[in-house]
Amino acid sequence: MIRFETKFDADKTKQLNKFTMKKFWWAYALCTVIFVALGVMDIVSSEPDLVFGIVMIVIGVLFTPLCIWITSCVQKRIDKSMSIMSENTVETYVFDEDQFSIKQEKGEEYKAITVAKYSYFHKVVSTPQYYMLYLSKMQCHVLPKESIVEGSLEELDKILNRNLHEKFVSKSK
Repeated sequence: MIRFETKFDADKTKQLNKFTMKKFWWAYALCTVIFVALGVMDIVSSEPDLVFGIVMIVIGVLFTPLCIWITSCVQKRIDKSMSIMSENTVETYVFDEDQFSIKQEKGEEYKAITVAKYSYFHKVVSTPQYYMLYLSKMQCHVLPKESIVEGSLEELDKILNRNLHEKFVSKSK
């Protein structure tokens, strides 16, 4: 048995957003390049529109930081709307040979327990600091590796690999 105990707080959604944004860096870079290229092409064209060219360059330069800022603001708003998300919500994850469980408790007002077979996972991604436990493409539990209280990470990797096969992905970065 491998057991983790952690808190359900905004840091988890921040880590998930950071992980997801790393997968799409190329899209942000491409949009930046397109806007800047449009601006430069317009400025050096035979009939330049200087204002349009400068606006496109500015949009290109600000595109990625603006997207990151908007994502952060929206996530903070979502986090604030979830009464379960707080330092007082304790999450316990238990991994056995053939099933896992997730228990969430917030004092006396909230308690949820999920017990399922590993086939319930859409996928699990292991990073150097976290396990990303995807129950679907859109629902993910972020499990900090430092929160392990029983068993070892190597044991869990073996269990996940044995039960999930290609649905268990280990990333070194």
